[in-house]
Amino acid sequence: MLFRQVNRPRNILYRLKWTYSRVSSCGTYHICLNTEQPLYKYRFKNVLPFHSPGLAPVLDQTGIAFHINEHGEHVYSQRFDRTFGFYEDLAVVQKANHWYHITAQGSPAYRSVWQWCGNFQSNRCPVRDFNLKYYHIDRVGRIVSGPHSYAGDFREGSAVIRSSIDGLFRAIDENGDFLHSSSKTTSFFDLDIYHKGLARARDENGWFFIDRAGVDIGEGRRYRQIENFYNGQALVQLLHDSSRCIIDEQHRILARLDNCQDENRTDIEYISKSYWPSFALKIGLDQKTNLLQVDHQSNDDKSKLREQIQHVWTELGFLKLSSDKKTFTVTDRGRLLFDRNSITRDRACYWLRDQHISAWLPTFDFQNQSSSNSNIDVFSDIAKTPDLVALTQRVLNSYADQDWHGITSALPKALFRASSIVDLGGGVGALLREISTHCVNQRLICIDRPEVIRLASTHPKIEFLTGDLFSGALPSSDFYLLSRVLHDWPDEKVKLILNRIPAEYLCIIEREVDLHINQHALLSLHMFLLHGAKERTRQEWDTLFLATNWSVQSRVPFSGHTITLAKRDTPIKDILPSTFARRKTCVRKVVLPIAGLGMRMRPQSTILPKAFLPIVQSNSNAWKCRPVLDLLLKEIFTKETDIEQVLFVIAPNQLHLFQSYFSSYPHQSIDYILQQSPKGFGHAILQTEQYIDDEPFVVMLSDHLYQSNNNQSCLEQLLNAYRQNITGESVMGLTGVMKCSIEQVSETGLLKSNLNIKNKHFFEITDMIEKPSIEVALQHYQSRLFDNTFLCQAGIDILPPTIFDQLRQHEKTLERENIATELGLREAMNSLRQNGQLRGCLLDGNRYDIGNPKEYYRTFRAFAFEEKKLLQQTSAMSKAWPLVQHMDKLRTLFSLSKKPIYSASAPGRLDVMGGFADYSGSHVLQYPIAQNTHAFVQASNTNTVHMISIQTDCIDCEAISKNKLTVWEREIPMNLLLDHTNTLRQRLENWYNQQQNSMPSNDEPIDWPNYIVGILSQLLDKIDGTVMPIGFNIVIISDVPCNKGVASSAALEVAVARA
Repeated sequence: MLFRQVNRPRNILYRLKWTYSRVSSCGTYHICLNTEQPLYKYRFKNVLPFHSPGLAPVLDQTGIAFHINEHGEHVYSQRFDRTFGFYEDLAVVQKANHWYHITAQGSPAYRSVWQWCGNFQSNRCPVRDFNLKYYHIDRVGRIVSGPHSYAGDFREGSAVIRSSIDGLFRAIDENGDFLHSSSKTTSFFDLDIYHKGLARARDENGWFFIDRAGVDIGEGRRYRQIENFYNGQALVQLLHDSSRCIIDEQHRILARLDNCQDENRTDIEYISKSYWPSFALKIGLDQKTNLLQVDHQSNDDKSKLREQIQHVWTELGFLKLSSDKKTFTVTDRGRLLFDRNSITRDRACYWLRDQHISAWLPTFDFQNQSSSNSNIDVFSDIAKTPDLVALTQRVLNSYADQDWHGITSALPKALFRASSIVDLGGGVGALLREISTHCVNQRLICIDRPEVIRLASTHPKIEFLTGDLFSGALPSSDFYLLSRVLHDWPDEKVKLILNRIPAEYLCIIEREVDLHINQHALLSLHMFLLHGAKERTRQEWDTLFLATNWSVQSRVPFSGHTITLAKRDTPIKDILPSTFARRKTCVRKVVLPIAGLGMRMRPQSTILPKAFLPIVQSNSNAWKCRPVLDLLLKEIFTKETDIEQVLFVIAPNQLHLFQSYFSSYPHQSIDYILQQSPKGFGHAILQTEQYIDDEPFVVMLSDHLYQSNNNQSCLEQLLNAYRQNITGESVMGLTGVMKCSIEQVSETGLLKSNLNIKNKHFFEITDMIEKPSIEVALQHYQSRLFDNTFLCQAGIDILPPTIFDQLRQHEKTLERENIATELGLREAMNSLRQNGQLRGCLLDGNRYDIGNPKEYYRTFRAFAFEEKKLLQQTSAMSKAWPLVQHMDKLRTLFSLSKKPIYSASAPGRLDVMGGFADYSGSHVLQYPIAQNTHAFVQASNTNTVHMISIQTDCIDCEAISKNKLTVWEREIPMNLLLDHTNTLRQRLENWYNQQQNSMPSNDEPIDWPNYIVGILSQLLDKIDGTVMPIGFNIVIISDVPCNKGVASSAALEVAVARA
């Protein structure tokens, strides 16, 4: 059906009929509400309601979509596949696979197209690109926020987004900034758009309401379900009994709505069967067989059980059956259980331990001890099993890291005035690590059982001491901490602990039972069944404090707990000596800012960012052209750097270029974040705070390239210096330093150091300045260590997460003093230097700038050379490793742990002369043969030594199918190496006797693992117990003939020892 386009003069009084219209019941035309007559005579296939400016989307009988006015006339000539209503004078249309907005005249509102578009609210609109990333755009199509994994509509000046980095929901304002930046909690499991100043949010404990500042208005109350407030009241469903209530804005219950009996019956049945998923999870975790295999041949009980578990784990979303029905694959959700380094797996194994489950079963003898369970010491039972100690501490420490993050702001001020702080029962020191960055001169002491302290990583500010809650001396201190310790014990033992504290002040961090907020009923029952303990009300805590002469000074809520400060006038004094410890620091992430304008490289940089400028190189075979960015990533992603993730800070107009480039890039651990406007180097770094997540990180200039003068890249040199010298937990920065000439000083940042640099890879920075004049450089910054040279920043830095605090302080200073300048990173680094938290590392290499035409020309020439590759002979080890990668069994073994794999080899040897005379000191002659034994060793978390031995005639992947492989496999408990009650030989013999039913076939020697275990035992006796691996994965590949007089056993022992 065709219509004539009519242009009528606008008459506001006359042309308001569309505002009093509705869609007909058949959905094919519009009806006037006043007359109940059609607005026009035409009939369409489908129509939607009118929106301002008086246009309605329709679909005609041929399936073509467009907009009409109130007379049924089309208002433009364009045609689409779908049209939608106008919002803020713009409407969404779809043409083929492209979505965009049009004006009332039918013309596009902007140039870009999207996979999907939402509607404009507050001049902002959510859109999705063809990589399934969400953004918000303004009316001219400019990106104002993103990329996100989800973005919602704006309402009341805010919108909800889901982070593409951590998967959490946050609220943003119309500028794309986080709405709750001043709140302690800025991210949620789920979040709804604001409605009358309040939004529904969900965390790990349930649903609740927050205000515009992100503050929980219910003061910790959580619900199973909630609806928005209307006229000051809301419908909620309680967590503990599933009943529905009407509450007011003070969360007072105004009315209770009884559930129907059918719902009650369903709830009770659900509770009765709630153990099914838990036990299905436990049985799957306990399975020794591979849950990823599909075996249609076997029909034994084990195969049937595995099949049933696979069905349940598929239904729970942990596994997915392949399209050919032959294998299962692990889902993203399932990786949390299959990854043996996953804390989620640890927590599941911990809570599903037999000891925890048995306490809940009345048929077990354990339950019958409830009358005397105040004497139960579960921790002593745990101490008997090293792997259980390790699991328990990993789980408890993970909860502490999660719950105590940011606790410093809620702790009493008296704590930071104390000269010493003792955390009694502090585990591996999670709480003290959290507060250590705010403690300058305080002595920090963590006390726990010996088996726990052995697992603690060292820290420069924390002393780790062994001790007991109920016996032995405790160190005298003016402040003690007890975090989640007292709830493990019944009242009488709590009094014993409180009476032993030798301090004036005591800070207790525990849950408080509140009948109106959270009763912690299930947790309290669990504690009672295990220890005879329970979670307590405030009144019960006050009774215990009063009985032990502690007076409560203050209470502050934090993370579902109450921080109670108590004081005693006459503290007990008892002294215990101290020992110091240190901790290793891990650098895993690199930030590359690219969003700058590149003014000195214009007009080229208006077309292509500097990081994409080409570099031409050649080797003996061919020439190739690569962007600068590719060379930087090649230096970053090497085995030696151990870098896991790279984040680019880019401008919105660079987004499509990056998406196109990285769509085929081999590394998956690359992400990018948008800097909405170029406000400086420091501002770009500040955008990455959420991504960095309280870790030290590398910052590299994206317009610099580096050439090393040795076999380590410049980045490797800096990382090695950091890892060897910095032991503080994320408090010290290390800047890469190079030498520059007088001609270069005004183009770079200069540094000044002490005269007596003893370690060129780690020295103090005494002063720094950005791009000084030649006069200032000569007067104050000329190096006395190197003739006619200056020390300058290389453009590679390792920074602590405290740099974000320094950047924010500098940003506030600029705003307060109304200084219109970019936010710089070097000013924040200078603050680190003034705090004694910045060191320098002199790099052996050269840097090349591409930030201006002259330097780019120099860089282009320096890199356009024929690549010189070191002549490398094909080593025996290089043949053995591909064999490991070739065999599924070996790949699977090493993939279960993320720990590094160490390798070494040793040759077989011929006894030419001397025989056994070497034992008496005589001269001998031994000749190594061409055959080798290779050992690949990896630390694991399985509490076993898992050994696989492969014997072959030739170590070669291509020839492996022609050779017969002899494969032996054995798992031996790790505690056999650590238990010294008998000799190692006796322990192994006893264990072999117990395993007779599962012993290998006749052609496999029963004691071949003894050579490996013996070496491990000797090495473990010589290392510090605090760094003891939980277990080992060991693969042996050898072509040294066994039992042929060529020292095959000696080659095995030497290879394992070296690895």
